[in-house]
Amino acid sequence: GPTDSRYKSDYLLMRRVPAKGIHWRMGNPSTVTIPGPNSQTHYVTLGSDYYVGVYEFTEAQFQHVGGSRAAGPYFASSADSQYFPMTGVFYKNNVRGNVAANADVASDSILGKLRQRTGITSFDLPTDAQWEFACRAGTSTTLNDGTQTDWNGTGVNNMNAVAWNKHNAGGVPHEVGLKKPNAWGIYDMLGNAAEWVRDCEHTYTDQDDDTDPLWTGSEYYRRGGSFTLDGWDCNSGTRNYSHG
Repeated sequence: GPTDSRYKSDYLLMRRVPAKGIHWRMGNPSTVTIPGPNSQTHYVTLGSDYYVGVYEFTEAQFQHVGGSRAAGPYFASSADSQYFPMTGVFYKNNVRGNVAANADVASDSILGKLRQRTGITSFDLPTDAQWEFACRAGTSTTLNDGTQTDWNGTGVNNMNAVAWNKHNAGGVPHEVGLKKPNAWGIYDMLGNAAEWVRDCEHTYTDQDDDTDPLWTGSEYYRRGGSFTLDGWDCNSGTRNYSHG
C-alpha cells in the first residue's frame, strides 16, 4: 500500500498528475495573502502530464543516491530521522548542481545520481507551475484540502491537518506522510520541508498567461513553507526564494 514505510526509504512512489492542456489560475487573491508579486494571481497552461513523488525526499533516500554530510543528517538523534524529509540541501550545490534553471542537471548532483541509479533519465525538479498544480489538486483555496487560512493568522489552525508548521512542529521536521494528503494522494506539499522548484524569481503580474513557463535568474524559488514557518508561507499560492 502507499503508506508502506519502504516508500520513505528504499523506493520512490510517484503519482501521475493529470495536467495536459489545463488552463488554470496560479497564486492567491490579495484578500487572503500578503499582496505582492510572490503570490500574484495569473494564468498558466500546462502542456503535458508529469509525475511527482508521493512523499518528500527523505534522509534515507538521500543516502541511497550517495548523499552525505560531514556532520551527518541534521536530526540524526531522532529515532525516525531516516523518514524525515531531507533538509539543508542546496539547489546549486546538491539538488541540480551548479547549472541554470533552463539547463540539464549536473551528473554529480542528487538528481543526476538518481537518474543513474534508476535508469530514468528525465528526473528533475517540477517547475513552479507544475509544483503548484500538483499541490492544489483541483483546489483554489490557500490550503490544499479546500480550506482557507489568511496571512494575518485567521484560520491558522486549519493548517494543522495538512502541514507541519511553526505552531505544531516543535521546531523540527517530522516523518513524511503523517499529515493528510491532498486529493491526489500527495503528502507534505505544505509544511515539513520547504521544496525547491526549478524556476527562479519572476515578477508575476495579473496579465501573465503562459504555457509551461520556466523562469531563469539568480534567485531560486522554494514552495510550500516548512516546519519553521507560518500561514503566509505554508500555503498553495505563495513562494519565497534564495540564492540557491
